[in-house]
Amino acid sequence: MSNIPKANIMLNMALSLIVDALKLLPREKSLPRTPTRSRRMTKALAAGVRSYKGQHPDASLQEIGDHFLVNPGRVSEALNNKKKYRK
Repeated sequence: MSNIPKANIMLNMALSLIVDALKLLPREKSLPRTPTRSRRMTKALAAGVRSYKGQHPDASLQEIGDHFLVNPGRVSEALNNKKKYRK
């Protein structure tokens, strides 16, 4: 046999617990991001990266990135024509 009043009390208690738990979920505000240290990759810069790699075939992506102040991943994209660049 059903007991609606008891079920109502139990559901209200459960709802109260859920509301209290939801109050614990919001994250604290994050710290400000650090300034970007690398340049944006442009068509001209990508062409320079490819030219540099042609002149220095043994240079690593990190070394090329350090030379041009860009991320090694961007160097890889430039060398493999994997991305459309800004003007």
